[in-house]
Amino acid sequence: MLIEQDRIDGFLRVECCLSRLDSVQAGTFREQLSRIISRGERAILLDLGRVDFVDSAGLGALIAVAKLVDEDGQFEITGLTGRVAQLLSLTRMDEVLSIREHA
Repeated sequence: MLIEQDRIDGFLRVECCLSRLDSVQAGTFREQLSRIISRGERAILLDLGRVDFVDSAGLGALIAVAKLVDEDGQFEITGLTGRVAQLLSLTRMDEVLSIREHA
């Protein structure tokens, strides 16, 4: 399992248990989150506090998961490390994805 789950403030907090979200793990990560969403979860807080590297496949997985949460749902990301925050800023994904400072 690449993720751990708990509940916080009405959200299902999903913590990514990887240090790297890259082409090796992105597909499995996306599948695990897709299953969570398909069972009806619509308020997801994704904690990336353990992740210190994201490549293009990992970024694609984040975007794909965000799109799976319908318009009535909420998808927020928290726990960004310096390198991951910088990547989201450079790619302007911080303007597309909802980023929360603290969980």
